[in-house]
Amino acid sequence: MGNTRKLESAGVALLLDKCTLDVNDMVNKMSVLLEDAKTNKNLKRLEVLTKINSKRKYSSSLDENVGIVLTLIGGIAFKLIRYLLNLSSIRIIKRE
Repeated sequence: MGNTRKLESAGVALLLDKCTLDVNDMVNKMSVLLEDAKTNKNLKRLEVLTKINSKRKYSSSLDENVGIVLTLIGGIAFKLIRYLLNLSSIRIIKRE
C-alpha cells in the first residue's frame, strides 16, 4: 500500500486520478479537506501517532547503542582482569 492510500485510509487525504487530472477537481477536493471537521480531527490524531512513533524509534536506537557500548566496556574490563591475573601469576625471581 502506497503513502497516498495510507493517508486516504487514515481519512486525511483524497486521491486524484492522473489520467483525468482537472483543476476544478483539485480545488473541490482541497476545499473538502480544509472544511471537513473529521479531516482536522484525523490530522491531529495522525500527528500524535507520528510523534509517538518517532520517539519510539529514537528510544530503540538509543537502547541499541547503549547495549553496544556496554558490550565493549565489558569486553575491555574482561581483558584487563585477565591481564592483571596473568601478571600476578608471574613470579619475580630475585637475584641474590
